[in-house]
Amino acid sequence: MNLISKNKYLDTLFKTILFSAFFHIFLLIIFAIKTKNIEVLNIFNIIGLGLYFGDLNKGGNNLILSFIFILITYFLIFNFFSKKNK
Repeated sequence: MNLISKNKYLDTLFKTILFSAFFHIFLLIIFAIKTKNIEVLNIFNIIGLGLYFGDLNKGGNNLILSFIFILITYFLIFNFFSKKNK
């Protein structure tokens, strides 16, 4: 498996966090399918911003905004942290 960090303790911590995040999203997808409620996949709900901004995790427009937010986040991380092939 590839290293995320050169420090083995930090690498293990990062991989534990990633595993937990993947498992959490997996369970949310199953719950969304079971309840037929796609709003549980709203990223603002997942990361807890709905606790501070009440209606941010509710409604169709905010659901679309959440998917746009996660796509932008993905591409920013991809651009800043991916190794450039030369």
